[in-house]
Amino acid sequence: MTSDAVTALSTALDQAGELLAGVQPGDLDRPTPCADWSVRELGDHLAASPGRFLAMAQGGSVDWNAPSDIPQDRWAAQFRADAAALLAHWEAQEEVGGLDFTTAELAVHAWDLAQAVDPDRALDPVVAERALAAMEQGLTPENRAGVFGPAVEVADDASVHDRLAAWAGRTPR
Repeated sequence: MTSDAVTALSTALDQAGELLAGVQPGDLDRPTPCADWSVRELGDHLAASPGRFLAMAQGGSVDWNAPSDIPQDRWAAQFRADAAALLAHWEAQEEVGGLDFTTAELAVHAWDLAQAVDPDRALDPVVAERALAAMEQGLTPENRAGVFGPAVEVADDASVHDRLAAWAGRTPR
């Protein structure tokens, strides 16, 4: 079954995968808007995310704080392979509740990575709108500690990507 949620996930995976594929060794020590993470840590986290989301969707538990064992030169390939498996899993499901938060996590980290390595890159606004709605609904002051910083105020006319980043505790440019 392909729903709007699965389509948004597919697009979020595509844009994150393209950004990961563009990371060069010289980018690894660049800072990101994700507090305390350079491109190296963010890339490692992002590269492992589809596999970890799949494990969770299949009922497994995941240590999101553990570094992956994926070498940097395999980030994009591993991400794409795991992304295909994650999409196949969700396409086969009748119920896709909670999937938008997976999309939100990917969208926020794609924004983080884009800010560090390709700040002029256009990211999908439909994915960002869906991700923002999921985060506004599911991310409260009580459950964001240790994962996301407090929401940051942005101008009323801020782009949807900047509003998403701000809701996730990032400070848009």
